[in-house]
Amino acid sequence: MSAVSAATLAAALLFISFHIEVWPITTGKMARVIGVGYHLLMLPSVAALPAPQWARAAGFGWMLMDAALNGAAYAGLDTATGDAFRQGVHILSAVWVIAAGWTGGGWLAAAGTLLGVVFLVRTALAGTNVTPRTWVRYLNAVLNVSWMVSVAVTLWRA
Repeated sequence: MSAVSAATLAAALLFISFHIEVWPITTGKMARVIGVGYHLLMLPSVAALPAPQWARAAGFGWMLMDAALNGAAYAGLDTATGDAFRQGVHILSAVWVIAAGWTGGGWLAAAGTLLGVVFLVRTALAGTNVTPRTWVRYLNAVLNVSWMVSVAVTLWRA
């Protein structure tokens, strides 16, 4: 297994741990550290996964900006402000996962398209008074893990 695939799987594991709400690490400063970690661990994947340059730029923007938002939250940024910025950053995430997925084809295209659409729907809903149901958040998490595993497998096979 390549180092990039291993880093991507490590990011997926951190992401999963971040979303298991019964664990004490899913809140507070430790959650922010985990958020920084899994975004930084994805940087090699953004660099290695075949995609148009503009899509790769969106992927780097997503990872770096979400890492910065987690760092700012660690330092005291209020949740509402951080979440509003994060929704905007998720537009970049949708661009990268859809474009890189289509470039890779197969399961990667399906996982990227589904995840990208859910990111865009969540962003659109954030601008309204409609609060997404809890299952939408979990669907987003499951699709995100599916994306990361698909990326790891794609890069491992390359």
